[in-house]
Amino acid sequence: VSIEQLAAGYAEAYQNQYEALVPMVMLSQPIEPRTRLTRLQIWLLLVDGFVPPDKLNPGSGWGTASTVLQPLPPPVAGWNNASWRDLLARLAVVAARMPIQIALQPDLVHEGHGGPGTKVALEARLGAPAAQSTTAFPGLSLLTPATGVLAGRQINWHSDHPEVFDQHGELVPALGTPTTTDPTGVARISYQPKAEAANGRGAASAERAEIAVMIDQWDLVSAHYALPPQLRDFVIGDIAARREVDIGWHVLQPPIANATTNANPNATTNASANDRIDISIANTYNVKLDMGFLGGGTRHGYDTVEGTLTLQQDGKYRGIVRGFASGTQQLQGLGQSCPLADSVGWQELEVVGTPIGGFGPAHQAPTGAAATHPLTRRLAALPSYNWVSGQPNGGYLSLEFFPITAGVYSKTDRCQTEIQQTEDPSKPYFLPFNDAQWTIAHAGYGIALPASGTLQYYDNTSETTIVGTSTWYVVVERQP
Repeated sequence: VSIEQLAAGYAEAYQNQYEALVPMVMLSQPIEPRTRLTRLQIWLLLVDGFVPPDKLNPGSGWGTASTVLQPLPPPVAGWNNASWRDLLARLAVVAARMPIQIALQPDLVHEGHGGPGTKVALEARLGAPAAQSTTAFPGLSLLTPATGVLAGRQINWHSDHPEVFDQHGELVPALGTPTTTDPTGVARISYQPKAEAANGRGAASAERAEIAVMIDQWDLVSAHYALPPQLRDFVIGDIAARREVDIGWHVLQPPIANATTNANPNATTNASANDRIDISIANTYNVKLDMGFLGGGTRHGYDTVEGTLTLQQDGKYRGIVRGFASGTQQLQGLGQSCPLADSVGWQELEVVGTPIGGFGPAHQAPTGAAATHPLTRRLAALPSYNWVSGQPNGGYLSLEFFPITAGVYSKTDRCQTEIQQTEDPSKPYFLPFNDAQWTIAHAGYGIALPASGTLQYYDNTSETTIVGTSTWYVVVERQP
């Protein structure tokens, strides 16, 4: 079927099913050919449309789209339908059980004394997948384990702070240059630290930068299983691994630490230090969770971030802000019984603000066909933004948040769990913030800027949804 037919099928299935599982998770987002989806949403739509339960329960909310969409027959002759459906539900997540690690040899990186420093090998290593029972997961029995095919897998290297590596040495090959794995599943690049100007004298200093590797999911999974080509479009996207690299050197005079950034304390120049913005963002929400047979409950609260961002040499704004989350929740189901309880906590977050051309589709009120869609027509008449004071004439930023300290709580609730940082699970977890734009890597929360002075406005993009209300109050002050 075409993408238009597929989208129309989902839209028809959910037209009067506001309390079904997928419409609840989609938060009134229309199902259209142009709709941008997260991996989780893609997986939920796939399972809801093509992997329904054996017996549909009208109150369960699962399998709603399967009543409209045509079943997907097994793509390989001889595959039985039950095992194929089980495999179909797992193809999008099977790569998560295949670890990728980055190792440094040696793991000490330092500018050289009397000449270049010791060259460091950076290795991306493909690990063996975690064992899974084909009895519990019959779909895996359809895949034949592959042997001797770890070689030739393409690995892409990336860093959010390449200027740190460039300042202290040279990566060979350069970031962005694909590398391939050897027969043991290892791909390598090297880092050559430069000669230290202070030659071992003065105060010790260090900077931390992050290095990342990415591999296509198909390339990764096919290194461990013989995948029929008919499955190519079901194994999509990339898998990433990251680790931090500490680079040390000596300076004849102690460096002046830049309190606005933890990732690169020496990146701000005098020219950019004058461009600073103070941000205060508060999200107030009140939602009702109804997941049918899975359970339900209520949650309301108030989340804030406040701090200062400073323009850096790379054109981005960075800074450390204080995050606060106060939530009250009651939940029954999903294997839990959670009475009404409060969670109140604080933590420090690193913020990276990237200039963008506008708020983007996710921040606009529905228009055209979407404005009359039953899942979004209640939003169509609402303005996305209510400007209180000041002018949004200074451009736009997409803010990404990264925890740098663990949460400190005055009240705790075992059912309001912290949120794992998806970029690097070894780093501190997020407080139980409400907004996924703050906690999902690279999702980005868009804000408007004034050219100077103070801008205050309400963000109403999710003011009214099928699960409740959520609004943001944003204050941005730009230093002259």
